Order: sequence, then structure tokens, then C-alpha cells
Amino acid sequence: MSCPCDQIEFPPRLYIPAGLTRLPRQIATFPEFRAALLRDIGNYSALADWRGRQPDDFGVMLLEMWAYVCDVTSFYDEVLAHENYVRTARQRASLRKLIGLLGYVPRPSVAASVDLAAFADGRKALTLPLGAAFRSGAFDGNPPQVFELSAETVIHPLSNEWKLLPVRPTTFGATAEWMTTFLCQPGTVSVKEGDLVMVKVGAVRNARLVSTLADHTGADGQPYVAITLSNQVLIPADTPVASVKLLKAGVTASVWTRTSTSSGVLSTTDGTRMPYATWFYLSSPSTSFRTDQDVVVSQLGQHWDGRVDKVSTVSVQLVAARTIQVTSGTGSTVTANIPVPAIEEMTTYLVVEPDMLEMLGLTIVAAEVTISHMSVSAGRITVEGLTTLQPTDPLKIKTPVEHPVDAGEPSRFQFEDKNENGVTVGGALIYPTGVLQLDQGTAWTTDGLVTPVRAFGNIVTATRGESVNAERLGTGDSAEVNQTFTLKKSPLTYLPSPTTSNASGVASTLSVYVDGVLWTEVASFYGQSSDAEVYLVRQNDDEESNVIFGDGARGCRLPTGASVVAYYRFGGGSAMPPAGSIKQLAKPIKDLRGIRNPVAAAGGADAEPASELKKYAPRSALLLGRAVSLLDLEAAAALVGGVRAARAEWRWNQLRLRPGAQIYYIGDSGLDSTITQRLRGLSEEDLPIDVVPATPLPKTLTIQIEIDPRYLEADVVAAVRTALMDTETGLLAAERVGIGLALFRSRIYEFVLRTPGASSVTSLLLDDVEFGEWAVSPGAGNYFDFENGTLLLNGT
Repeated sequence: MSCPCDQIEFPPRLYIPAGLTRLPRQIATFPEFRAALLRDIGNYSALADWRGRQPDDFGVMLLEMWAYVCDVTSFYDEVLAHENYVRTARQRASLRKLIGLLGYVPRPSVAASVDLAAFADGRKALTLPLGAAFRSGAFDGNPPQVFELSAETVIHPLSNEWKLLPVRPTTFGATAEWMTTFLCQPGTVSVKEGDLVMVKVGAVRNARLVSTLADHTGADGQPYVAITLSNQVLIPADTPVASVKLLKAGVTASVWTRTSTSSGVLSTTDGTRMPYATWFYLSSPSTSFRTDQDVVVSQLGQHWDGRVDKVSTVSVQLVAARTIQVTSGTGSTVTANIPVPAIEEMTTYLVVEPDMLEMLGLTIVAAEVTISHMSVSAGRITVEGLTTLQPTDPLKIKTPVEHPVDAGEPSRFQFEDKNENGVTVGGALIYPTGVLQLDQGTAWTTDGLVTPVRAFGNIVTATRGESVNAERLGTGDSAEVNQTFTLKKSPLTYLPSPTTSNASGVASTLSVYVDGVLWTEVASFYGQSSDAEVYLVRQNDDEESNVIFGDGARGCRLPTGASVVAYYRFGGGSAMPPAGSIKQLAKPIKDLRGIRNPVAAAGGADAEPASELKKYAPRSALLLGRAVSLLDLEAAAALVGGVRAARAEWRWNQLRLRPGAQIYYIGDSGLDSTITQRLRGLSEEDLPIDVVPATPLPKTLTIQIEIDPRYLEADVVAAVRTALMDTETGLLAAERVGIGLALFRSRIYEFVLRTPGASSVTSLLLDDVEFGEWAVSPGAGNYFDFENGTLLLNGT
């Protein structure tokens, strides 16, 4: 028997299971075809006795040429087979034809939009016309872009700009602190070095001397006066700033010295000592002291603080009552005893508690004692304002704020901080108080705005696209079916249009006039009557826009000789100007001083890539204009311009107290409302839908790869980085890493090791910790962000 290894099965049976991205359809290559041809020679009688096998034999040469032909034919058979299925198609043209059978129209490039702060001159309202154009500078290797207003917009000079007042904490620190230096507001300080002051913290009094005064610029950029005291003062945790007072003497009085008794410690009626208070006679009557007033008693450089417990006016005896004897003229005989009344003087009796002199072990020396009534503010103590602002902070501008009488109040604002980072918010300005009230639920995508912060009130929205007016497309010919014209400028500007009747979610800016009559753009000729004045717009792979008219059966043909004129805007794509780059007026507008964009443009997207066509075109066959499942909602959200990835989950809604569809997305900021409007147009009216941006979790992934010595390490590392981070195929790209999906260690190994030259992975760390688990999860609504994190490959 012949060896089974010598048995040739040709052609081999193909096994092509479902779900493959590559079809193993090529049945054989040159060696297999050559062997099969040589094997079958004996089946032909005319060639049964041919034994030629030498390389230079003519018959062998012919046979090998046929094997080459079969090899090439089999190769192209596999290539062409790939182009017949959506999952395996490699040519975009093939993919477009396949999805066209589903009625799926690829999303064209979408124009970005931007919120601009406008600045007007004068005192009257200014109307910016429809089509007012603004130009950015060149950025990131991209040429300047033009943005235009889609509607008339009224602005007012009084709403140009305000400066947000510093937001100050209402309390001191969260922990107790001993302080010697306090900040006071400029213009409120009325002491100098060496002056006696009292820092009153709530009910606690602290007598101190002023050591130094100095101007101080705080971390918030505001001016202050820094007062340093002779000794520390304890500020308990969370002490309200308003409860800390800096006081100085309003009145200073001396103590009675005309008799030996001028002060003492109060005693009880039985003579026992009352150690809580000391009494004083003032040198003269005073009406400046009142009960419960704060005082400082000073003696020979020592100071103690107290409170007036009692004050009254008393009489102090200077000379006691006595009897004067009157003698006779000779001076030897007493003739009479004449009584002389006591000599008294009125003064102020002051009781001060506590008895700090006794506690300090001091002896009162009346001539050296002064009592200061601390009744005058020495400065208004404050704290530095916050260096960053959050939406929950109280926002206020300096009053008075002039109210524009010939224009509406602004309802949108932009804030720009010290570092030129900006946010756009909704809200209202309360003119009498200067308070800026933000709309409920306002959140900022930045970590906080660094003070000082400016607020802009004239916010206008412009979309990318430069106008082309009255472009002549050509002349109609009624003999031509589906007559087609190509716009001269590309790409045609498409704007988001998430309406119920618009399945694509975008709308073009094209208007076509035939002999001066506006015709209507439709998504399809299906259902159109033979006299319907409609047209289609389709983009080719070069993003050129073709305007297609009817065939006379579905949509009417163009009349012969009719002039076809187009008005449109061109420009779109994912390249968008960063914040601060749009400063130019394309055309001057009277009384418009200038514009700027504190917030970057958003919402722009390139034409739908092949990876999304493969993913979402088949889903559209299930969508059919209605979203009835989470997969439908996810597909519809992902097709909104500017969205890189989306995920829909069924979650409990705490506000509505019921389950609902939670949509997370990765993409440009500010797309929440656009996505929500898009989904509501496709779903049931009572379906709870919440759309929020997914939260990025920047991570550091460190991979050490053993490189085959035959390969250049730099080339292998670059190839691995591409395999991991490519936006369409990379495992770690935001489009593929997944929202809320686990990152598997085995998948990282797979993507690395399938790169030629990568022999093995010797170390794998996540955030500098060994990737020990088989998978890690970011949690619901989060995703691992390696674009803003770090990917270290062999230390680079």
C-alpha cells in the first residue's frame, strides 16, 4: 500500500466558519497546483507514457506556467471573495456598494461648531447678520478655518465682559492653627508697628502688639495688608472668618493715683477673695466704658485682656473728715472744736474680669497702669480667595452692574481663567446683586478655573463652513436620466440635525435653484412622484459631493436648458481650532470690536471610516428608523458627529426613581444635548434617556518586550505601539478599548506578540504594579485612557 502521506486531496475541502475577518478561500498555491497537475498526467492516455520531469523539459515548463496561473487566479479569487462581505471587505468602494443594498448612506464629514465671545463698541445693541464669518489661525499643521453664524444674533456692549470677584472661604482651615500673621483688606488698616491690638476670635480675646505691616499679593492675585503680631493666636478648626475681629483702642484711661488705694481684687461679703475679677478707680470720670466691653489692661509692657463686668460712678475720699480746734489769741486756750467734712472726688469705678494680674503674679502699680477700651476696628481680617473656581462656588461680579435696556439679558456665558482655559455655561445674571446663577446641574469639564477669571456675556454660536454663493453647476438636459453635477468646493458642509425625520442625523447646507426655483433635497428617490422637484446628494471616496436629479419615474428630470445654481458652504472634518485661535473677522462689521473663543470648537468629524461602516451599517438594518433596544441606542449615538465610541446600559435612575437607558460616550465635550435629541427622535417618548460623557481613567501601561535580534528594536517598538494605539485597529485606542469593558492581559499579549520581531513579553505593569489579574475593569461609565496616560514600551 502507498503511504497515506502520498495521497493528494485536490482541491482541498474548504472550511470557512462564520464571523471571520479573513476568509481562507485560496485553495492552493504554486506547489500544490504543480503537484496536482503532475499527479493527473497519468489520467490522460496521450500523456500516460510521458516521463519528463527535468526542470528544462518543455512540458514541465508549460505545466509550471499553468500552476502559476492557477496560483494567481486562486489568490484573486480569495481577494474578490473578501470584497463580497461587509465584515471582510478591504476596499471602501466595495464596502459602500454592500451597505448600499441596506439603504445605508455613509455619514459625510461633519462641521464643527464653536461658541464665540463677541465684543461690541458703543452703548447700543448690535445685530450680527446671518452668515457673519470669522476665521481661525493655522493650527497643528492645518490651514485656517472659517466659521459662520447660522442665524442673526443680537449682542450688547454692556454684556461684553466682567471680572469675577474672588471667591473667599467663609471659614479658616479644617484644622486648628496657631497664627501670627493675618491678612486685612487694603484701605481698612488703621494701625502701625508697635500699636496695641486685640484679636478677638469669637468670644476669646487676645491682646497683642503689631510687629510688622507689609503689602502682600495673595496667591489669588489680590492685594492685601499682612499684619504680623507679637505672639501667636489660636484659630480653632472651621472658625468663621467673620467672627475674627482686629480691634484697637478707642479710649485709653489711666488709673487713680491720688490715694494709695486705686485697685484690688473683689472680695465676698465675708471677706473671702473673689479671684475672677479686679476693680479699678479711673483717674477721672469717663463715659466711654460700658458693661461687656473689651478692654486691655497694660502695665510696664505687660498686657492682659478682659471684659468690663461692671462700671459705675463713685466718690473717692481724698481727705477724711476731722475736727479743727480753735485756740485763743494767746494760743494757749482752746476756745472751740470746729468739724471739717471729708474731701471727696467723683470718678469711674471699673470691674474687669478675669483677674489676669493675679494669675500672672503681678503687683498693680497704679502709676504704670493704663486701661484701653478696644472699641475701634483696626482692620478687616480676611483670607485669600480660592485659586480655582468650581461650578458650586458662589460667582459674583462687582456691583453696580449696568442693565442693557435695548437688548435681552444674556442666558449663556463663557468664563476664561488666568491660563486661558475656558468653559461655556448657561445661567442668569442678577443685576442688582451681581450674582451669576448657573443653570441647575451645570458641570465643567475642566478641573477648575484658575483665578482671576473673566466672564463674557455676548456668546454667539458659529459653525464651520465658508459660503459659496450662486455657483453655476450647469444646464439641464431632459434626455439625461439622473443627471449629475459635482460641486466645485469640497467637502460640502454638513451640520448636526438630530430630528425625528432625519435618519442620518446631519443636514447639508446646500440649496439648489433650477431656473430660480428652489428644489428639495431628499434622502432617497424612493416614493417620489415623477414630477417631484427633488434631488439627492452623495459623496464619493474623495469627499466630492454629487448632486443627482431624478429619472422621470422617481423624481422629475431637469428641463432642457434650465440653469442649475447652487448655494452652499464647504468645510468639515475632525480637525478643529483649539481655544483662543479664532480671533479674525472674515469681513469687518461696524461696531464689532472683535471675537475670541475661550473654548475649543467641537462636534467636527471626518467622513465615517470603514471600521464604523462595518460595525453600524448592519445594525441599521435592525434600526429601521426606530430605536427599540440598547444596541439600537448605542448605534444611533455612535453615529453623531464627534462621537468616538458609545455604550448603552440599562441602569437605575436615582432622580426619576425608575430604570432607564444610560448612554455613555467618548468624544467632544458638549455633545450631550445633540445625542439626547437624536435618540429621543428615534425612541419612545416615555423612555428615560440620560446621556453623559464617559469618565477617562488615565493609566500608565509599561511593557517590556524581548526583541528578535534579527530585527531593529526601534522598528519593532514602533510597530507594537501602532498595533496597540491605532484608532481603527489598536487595542488601547479609545474607539476600541470600550466603555466599562475589562482590559484583558491575554489580549495585550496577543496584540504585542503578533507583531513581527516581538518574541515575548517579559514584564507587564499597570500603573507601576504587576498586571497580576487576568483582567481589570474600569467600572461603569469609565474607560481606560492611554492617550492621555502613558504607554512605555521598552522604556520609551
